[in-house]
Amino acid sequence: PCRERRPPALDPRARHRLMAAYLPARCPRGLHMMKATASTQVTFDYADEADAGRKFAVALTLGPVVNALFANAPMYAGERTGFVSFRGHVWHGMDPDRSGLLTELLAGELTFERWVEFVLDVPLLLLTAGEGLLPAPGVTFRQFLERGIDGRFPTGHDWDVHLSTVFTEVRLKQFLEVRGADATPAPLALAVPAVWKGLLYDAGALAAATELARNFEPEELRPLSEAVARRGLRCAHRGDPLTAWCHEVVAIADAGLRRQGEDAGFLDPVRELLEACRAPGELWPPGAGVAEVLAACEYAAG
Repeated sequence: PCRERRPPALDPRARHRLMAAYLPARCPRGLHMMKATASTQVTFDYADEADAGRKFAVALTLGPVVNALFANAPMYAGERTGFVSFRGHVWHGMDPDRSGLLTELLAGELTFERWVEFVLDVPLLLLTAGEGLLPAPGVTFRQFLERGIDGRFPTGHDWDVHLSTVFTEVRLKQFLEVRGADATPAPLALAVPAVWKGLLYDAGALAAATELARNFEPEELRPLSEAVARRGLRCAHRGDPLTAWCHEVVAIADAGLRRQGEDAGFLDPVRELLEACRAPGELWPPGAGVAEVLAACEYAAG
């Protein structure tokens, strides 16, 4: 849908140089992901393993619905792409070993053990070497743990680095990381943590969100996410407009924020989008060039 152009230069860090050498062999748009996509990623605490599992499952399942509210990447290389979120489209084609919706983890209780088992079988993308990094040696972390590499076995630091190369929509560390919303200008960007805090940090809201998530089967998430990338809020789920599901998500988040004593006004920009039934990526001026787009997306100081 758009003419291919060379993306901008890489971040000069060794990590990015090694990723740039590895990812194109696994996915055709690996470099485009690295150089030309940006998201609003938010992190949340959890109380214990059960709480982490509940929050992880809700964030993963309702992610496509929430991401539709922030779909904001209609252009690539200065041209319209036909997608409301071309970033979302690019990410659907990322390295399947380490990216995606992890729908297989939604069958049954989501535990630390199941998450670790998944991460152990992800191939190494980087190998630490003192303070430096080396190219991927073609083994999974599990093989590194069981057999070692050149007589060396992994440390906790190796595990942390490996976790940082798992690019799933939701990622579990000592905190929960939700990664799927496109980057947007303020104040809409502030609505991303507000939505998720409203859903995840209040017991009643988390229970309501868990119940709502039952309407989204694991096998439905990928097609829905792909539809959101192309059409934003102008798609449907189970015969109902996606905006109807979004209204339910926002209502649960609003109630959750209020019970936490938080300002539910952070959700107002999302409500405005729902009233217009248009994602932010549909509101860019027709014919706008790169300069106008950058000006529209600029964060105001203070």
